[in-house]
Amino acid sequence: MKLYPKISVKILFLIAILLTITSLSSKTNGRHTLYSSYKTDCQYDPFRLYDEEDSTKVDFSTAYKNWLTPDSTENIKDFTHKLIEDKYTFQTTLFSSKVYIIEDETDSSLNYWDTIPSNGILGKNYTRIEMYIDPQIEQKDSLIFQIHGKSKVKNIICDFAGEVHIEHIYGYWNYGLNFPKEYRIVGSYFLNENKKQYGSGTFQGTYSSYCYIDEKQKTVLLYDLFYIADGYENRNFVGTWTNHKTKEKKKCIWGDNRLPYTFDFDIGDGSMVINPKYNSIEWEQWKSDIPSKQWWKNTN
Repeated sequence: MKLYPKISVKILFLIAILLTITSLSSKTNGRHTLYSSYKTDCQYDPFRLYDEEDSTKVDFSTAYKNWLTPDSTENIKDFTHKLIEDKYTFQTTLFSSKVYIIEDETDSSLNYWDTIPSNGILGKNYTRIEMYIDPQIEQKDSLIFQIHGKSKVKNIICDFAGEVHIEHIYGYWNYGLNFPKEYRIVGSYFLNENKKQYGSGTFQGTYSSYCYIDEKQKTVLLYDLFYIADGYENRNFVGTWTNHKTKEKKKCIWGDNRLPYTFDFDIGDGSMVINPKYNSIEWEQWKSDIPSKQWWKNTN
């Protein structure tokens, strides 16, 4: 079983896109495209940090938001108010754990949508955390979305609920070649785990995802076109987790594929590779690619 986007991508088109992005990296300051982690001209890149940040710092949510925010030298527009005024709707896949599963690349009737938890890191030892966000999402107003789901750290499972607030929707790049224009959502989140459950706490920080606009349907959709490509990152939640009982705060980051602010944890080039010094039973399970038990469906 493989995880791929629903949109089929021709290899030649993908190569052309990569060449185009590489040649135009200086125009985007290396920060705002789906392949931003591969820009060598960017002085600050949260996916390839060395001495630019203190790796022992707990909260990188502000630094991440600042990196996502265009500066005065960039010709990047904020489309948030226009989309709201024109009454655009938002695809819930922008926030949920929904992914497209391809069982057979030659027979699309065998492919389907499913819900798969995102992977992330918790604390200075980069403990694996899995985050399941239910596809049933309630839009409270034009830019606030109420979400719920479950978290899992080792054998500890907690229910959570909270909100994602969209603050900006920036129009970043038009790749051409019949590919939709790339936009990026920047916002914040606060999720509260059930206080009655052992090991519970709160999540908060900066949320970001790539999206594109369907003008005919007036819909903002998840931009997962390059899901199979090296360096892909999307639907990132960058912030902290705070224990309800002890008030201890830990770094907590999860998302699709590559994760920012992980320093020497991820030593891979094209895809994520776990540094052996952070290895664990949970990360071994992730590396084995064996489907985990559907713990998020357990109602007990």
